Amino acid sequence: MHPARDVPWPSGFRTRRVLVRPLQPDDVGPVTALHLDPAVMRHVGDGPTPDSAADIARRLLRAAQRTPPSMHAWMLQTLDSGALVGLMTVTPSAEPARGELGLMFDPKLSGCGYATEVVAELLQRIQASGGMLDARHRPGNVPVRQLMRRLGFQPQAGEDGYVRWRSGLAGPWPVLSPGSKG
Repeated sequence: MHPARDVPWPSGFRTRRVLVRPLQPDDVGPVTALHLDPAVMRHVGDGPTPDSAADIARRLLRAAQRTPPSMHAWMLQTLDSGALVGLMTVTPSAEPARGELGLMFDPKLSGCGYATEVVAELLQRIQASGGMLDARHRPGNVPVRQLMRRLGFQPQAGEDGYVRWRSGLAGPWPVLSPGSKG
């Protein structure tokens, strides 16, 4: 696969069960709540204070609203009830056809297949244009490790205490053996 010069990152889309919509000003509260939830942050890092969590949410919104965006950010809602499932982000890399995936899910709705559904659809959309996603997580985050494997991401050499993954591999990158720390 030859990466495209520019990937048309979607402004939003629907899957079978989820509305993936751009981050809006009304989402600052729910994004703040995700950052303050210890169950969400246990694999991310030390939880921020309430003030710094709200600041993170506002900065994320500003980054997503820039032209061009310095980060793509989508709120995820169930189609049936409109319940907020979580947040998905892509931080563009220096290469226009690549970005780093970020996910934060409401722990009560984790394990329901929503992440698989939305990331698979995002991958399908961007890979059609030659785009790729990178992802990283802490070694103990088993659900994300399972998600990456399920979606065909390939493990990469890790650094800084993270396990790293890449979608759409087309060449001989360093790959970790299953079960090794990254």
